[in-house]
Amino acid sequence: MIIRELERGSDIAGLLYYLYGPGRANEHTDPHLIAGFRHPTDLEPPLTAEGDRNFRYLIGLLAQPADALGAGTNPQPVFHVVIRLAPDDPSLTDDQWADIAHRIMDSTGLAPYGQEEEAVRWIAVRHADDHIHLMATLARQDGRGLDVNNLRYRMQAVRRDLELRHRLHPGAPGDRSAARSPTRAEVEKAARMGWEETARQTLARRVAVAAAAAGTLEAFFARLRGAGTLVRTRNDDSGQPIGYAVALPENTDRTGDPVWYGGRCFAAGTTLPKLRRRWNAIDDPQRIVGPPLPEPRRSVVTAVLRAQVRAAARLSSDESDFTERMREAGLVIRTWTRLGTTDGTSGYVVGLPGHLELQGRQVLIAGTQLAEDLSLPRLRAFWADKPTTQAPPPATPASDQAAWTAVLTTASDAVALLTEHTGDDHWIADAVHAAADLLRTLAEVCHEPALHEAADDFERAATEPYGRVPPPTRVGSGLRAAARMLAWAGPAISAPEQLWLLADELASLSRTIAELRTRQRRPAQASAAQQTSSRLRELVASASGATYRNASAKPATSVGADDFPTLSPSHVSRPAGRRRAAGDTGHNAHEPHRTRPPHNRQPRPPGR
Repeated sequence: MIIRELERGSDIAGLLYYLYGPGRANEHTDPHLIAGFRHPTDLEPPLTAEGDRNFRYLIGLLAQPADALGAGTNPQPVFHVVIRLAPDDPSLTDDQWADIAHRIMDSTGLAPYGQEEEAVRWIAVRHADDHIHLMATLARQDGRGLDVNNLRYRMQAVRRDLELRHRLHPGAPGDRSAARSPTRAEVEKAARMGWEETARQTLARRVAVAAAAAGTLEAFFARLRGAGTLVRTRNDDSGQPIGYAVALPENTDRTGDPVWYGGRCFAAGTTLPKLRRRWNAIDDPQRIVGPPLPEPRRSVVTAVLRAQVRAAARLSSDESDFTERMREAGLVIRTWTRLGTTDGTSGYVVGLPGHLELQGRQVLIAGTQLAEDLSLPRLRAFWADKPTTQAPPPATPASDQAAWTAVLTTASDAVALLTEHTGDDHWIADAVHAAADLLRTLAEVCHEPALHEAADDFERAATEPYGRVPPPTRVGSGLRAAARMLAWAGPAISAPEQLWLLADELASLSRTIAELRTRQRRPAQASAAQQTSSRLRELVASASGATYRNASAKPATSVGADDFPTLSPSHVSRPAGRRRAAGDTGHNAHEPHRTRPPHNRQPRPPGR
């Protein structure tokens, strides 16, 4: 059940005409009053000879307490709430809805039981099978003061009791872990423009994808702009970004200016301060907790870094341009100067964000260790002799395959570790949050709408209450590093079956998270995790033996084949310690498979 408090207003008559009218799409059927501060038969607006409702008496009753206090006491006295059932909830009778309305008004303190003649005046109107409207005037009849603070949280506190009392499916808790839903105006604008989803939904997905694949602020903004998104920042006095907003070029207001959305408009964890913490910008290595993952082989890390550094060097014109491109690619880069020299920077080191030593320090590799031609003096000579026009860097399938095998190995190790340590909630929170980044990146690489839906569900399952960022862990850092490598290697993946191996691993992880969230008494997160597992199982089953639509036709080239052999379904075994219960198909036999509304299942609007 969903209890939604709408914006307060002052037009009692206008709201009554809407509640008893046909609705915006003739969706209102049989509107009638089911409860109120008096018996419903005493408050129901009578019918006129022409068949219309006469609201004059009811308007006067509802407005009288506020008028008695004076017009300036409360300029917006109309309190409006919608209580809606889930799609698979049983239909309720008028008496059951009346019980829900009375209990909500009592829990808020607006109309406690036994104070009907002293408390606020209110009514409950039903004009559809699945929801009712509560309307109240925020002024007590006895003239006493009224506490209207935190009414939303008071209603959420009684919601769980109502769900148990009437055998309804549990709704989401009021912990701000859900993504922001599009407004009616945004939905109607998308329909007028011919978009398949709202601008808010498109931007939310782009922000989620960029945040998952980025490791630095520069890489985050670069990926957003690369996807065709407008970005602007809010800076402090020193010029450092402290906030951001995004917009679609095609989504403009009446004056032709872009409609901007701040980071907090999408989810509790997409503000800039929380994104920075999510990227594990750690100053103190001792803060990193949890067991470690096996480190990627140095040959693989070197191959991935070598390809990224060489690509940035080919496209750069000088040292500052090179450094900027490296940061926009999401790599950690630091320069150093030899003591006693005066000719500027003498060298540099690079690393993969999240690739940490056991002590928690960032692993960095010098340019001279990557290749002889990637030392800083050789690069300066290359830029000095570089022609004005330069072809794009060649494809590097070898390094891409190395990155992919490292991603799959890291994911398998993480899933096995999480399955074996489900009792430790402290470090699991960050690991699951990082696994959501990996699934989000996989969905973007595949360009599969169903995978995006699974990523939306899993992100909800991994979100902590009120958008709190969990403390950094070694497992989470490793998974985020794997997500970034997958983002780099995605366009050149030559073994499509490996994508579904990763999806299968994440399906098992989702089932484990569903059990964890159930023990934590977080039903909304548990349901989202179970939904993710079901979606991924169905996708893996339907994709078995199929050719991945976005796969490259190039043959696989192995780098460090001795370290990471190419995997295929015929000879891949699950990591040691991985346990699956007999008959585990990823579905809950007692829970029907839910689907999203049509406007949430569609791909992005033009301009993606």
